[in-house]
Amino acid sequence: MATLTMINGRNNALIGTKRVIDYILDPKKTTPELTYGKNCMPQNAFLQFKSNKMYHNKIYGRSHIHFVQSFKGKINENLALEIAREFLNHEKFDNFQVVCAIHTDTQNTHVHYVLDTVSTLDGSKYRQSKSELNELKDYSDTLMIQRGLPVVKRKTDKTWLNAKSYRSKIYARSYKYETKLAVNEALSVSTNKDEFISNLKLLGYNAVYSDARKYVTFTNEDGKKFRDKRLDKNFSKEYFENKFKENAQDENLKNNDFNKLLKEIDQYKKREDDDNKYPLTKMRIDKYQMMKDIFKTKFSCLNKDEFISKMQEQGYSVQWDENEDNITFINKEGMKFEDSRINENFSKENFQNEFDKNIAKGFDQSAKGLLVDFFTDLESGSSSGGYSTPLTKMEIAGELLKQKIAEDKKGRGLTFEK
Repeated sequence: MATLTMINGRNNALIGTKRVIDYILDPKKTTPELTYGKNCMPQNAFLQFKSNKMYHNKIYGRSHIHFVQSFKGKINENLALEIAREFLNHEKFDNFQVVCAIHTDTQNTHVHYVLDTVSTLDGSKYRQSKSELNELKDYSDTLMIQRGLPVVKRKTDKTWLNAKSYRSKIYARSYKYETKLAVNEALSVSTNKDEFISNLKLLGYNAVYSDARKYVTFTNEDGKKFRDKRLDKNFSKEYFENKFKENAQDENLKNNDFNKLLKEIDQYKKREDDDNKYPLTKMRIDKYQMMKDIFKTKFSCLNKDEFISKMQEQGYSVQWDENEDNITFINKEGMKFEDSRINENFSKENFQNEFDKNIAKGFDQSAKGLLVDFFTDLESGSSSGGYSTPLTKMEIAGELLKQKIAEDKKGRGLTFEK
């Protein structure tokens, strides 16, 4: 399960902000590869927080907000980082600087977040109601479910529910969720409104996208209709049009992947069970399960033949033809997916590099067995954001020194350190 906890405190002193950032970036608890900055660079986060406050003349008042996202037991740190990055994509954090770090020094993997309370856009202060906090918790739960992790059922039921059961109950029988996935897929490869509508039709959906209407309305093959905002609160004409512009400037737009998606969907529509009504949802679940199994297998193999054999033991077929660019994986239900369609980092070169690393490490049979047990949930991805404003280091140092002296006199420390 994963929980989201706010660390209470007045957090009114800049020296406190520096100390908490230093704490979450402590090399004994994390590594630079396991840190991420939303609108800032982790290694310069405090200076950028301070610079932003000076720029907007908001030096005083609540300086930062500190919260922690904790997982049940150990999960792979790269997966935790991926969740953290996507969590910070929530609109609540738009135009705010946030630095986060994955801590792996305890029995439970957890993510520390420190947020600058001053907006980089207009200098307004961060505000958060109880309902908005619950919304963030719901969003955190959604990210867990999408990755097969258990979530906490809050309020009326405080026990946690296995993600597979929760997902099948909530998502796998949801026209709304399936429609949202379809909109995202069509949007990802569209550079204008007409392309968007055309791509949706290929997926089996109609869209009423008119200048005369405030909302875009989507209709599935069964005639069920959803307005954009009902599918996702971020969806709107403005959102779609901004995405079109981004796509038009993207030289690596993967239109070919959309054609592959249509072929993958066709596999599910030919099935005679209920999954043919929710192909994108079921595909998402299947790909995630395949990704987990492939990850834990490739990290314990020394060569291609051993990898194929171990995948076959788990019920998969692997088509690895030296004359083909991609490896094709077939699951127990006969669904076929190319390597990069399961995970963008999967490729022949990637697998061979892992095999070579395993050989270089001198793996013996027992070490390989330990790795199979250890790698359960894993997906790669790491990057940093960037943001800068005018900065006077002497002013910062002077302000910090004054606050440190005042703090030392009071004997005050950070609440979470006591």
